[in-house]
Amino acid sequence: MPALLLRYLPHIGIVCAVLFGVWWIYDSGHDAAERAADARTARLTTRVLVAVRDVEARAIARENRRSAQDRATLATIAANTAAGDARIIKEMTHEVRYTDPALGYPPGVRAEINRALAALACASTDRGGISCAVLKTDPTPDP
Repeated sequence: MPALLLRYLPHIGIVCAVLFGVWWIYDSGHDAAERAADARTARLTTRVLVAVRDVEARAIARENRRSAQDRATLATIAANTAAGDARIIKEMTHEVRYTDPALGYPPGVRAEINRALAALACASTDRGGISCAVLKTDPTPDP
């Protein structure tokens, strides 16, 4: 048997050398492919992170602009509302129809209007009292 083995030993050595060469080429190519894939992944990850940061920055800027616009709109609404309330109170306190019983408003309606106006138009005085710009209702209504 050793003679038979010695006869095929060079062939077995050549086959082993070829297999080792194929394995070495495959392994070095695989390592190079892994390095290339890792480099591509790193570049892609960097580009995605930059894109996400840009999107976030644009979204933050857009929301800040919207927030500023909303605050300006709310301030305008509040100013208009405050001015409107003041105008309504002024008109109601100076309008004869709302304070003159001879024009046909029942005493309960007149008293309720005066009470609402007093609640809105009254201011405190220095001595702790209340000063109102509304006509006071009589405790006993006129028949």
